[in-house]
Amino acid sequence: SRNQCKVRAPQCLRQSSTLLHSAMAPFVAQFALLSCATTLRSSLAALASIGSGCPAGRGKAPGSTTCARCRAGTWSGRGSAECTRCTPGKYGAVAGATSESTCTECAMGNWSSQEGSPMPGSCQKCPEGTWGGAEGLRSIGECTKCPAGT
Repeated sequence: SRNQCKVRAPQCLRQSSTLLHSAMAPFVAQFALLSCATTLRSSLAALASIGSGCPAGRGKAPGSTTCARCRAGTWSGRGSAECTRCTPGKYGAVAGATSESTCTECAMGNWSSQEGSPMPGSCQKCPEGTWGGAEGLRSIGECTKCPAGT
């Protein structure tokens, strides 16, 4: 864990320093330094494995190093470095969402080209004389003209 890394590395350096200043044979001190270097490499590798990701429902703003709660209209899974916007044809009313399944499709007969919409109000009704035969339409062009006489 992170705390072990913080504790072990300085302790390892102190142990190596003590060995270097003792009356021990030079090869023992050299072995201790190699052992310490291995411990430090392991500690650094453990820290690097944490990566730059964030917990689920959180992401980093561009240029930021801090994970913040994803706003409504976005989501992130565990380990993601940034929040992902709900795709056009969908909206996300929940802040801190942890999966794409929290993005809700616009109702049948409605469309939205907006990416990352936080509310259903972004979904527009298909114009008069057209209809939308599916949920989650992504553009007004997906609205179909009604047959003549209907």
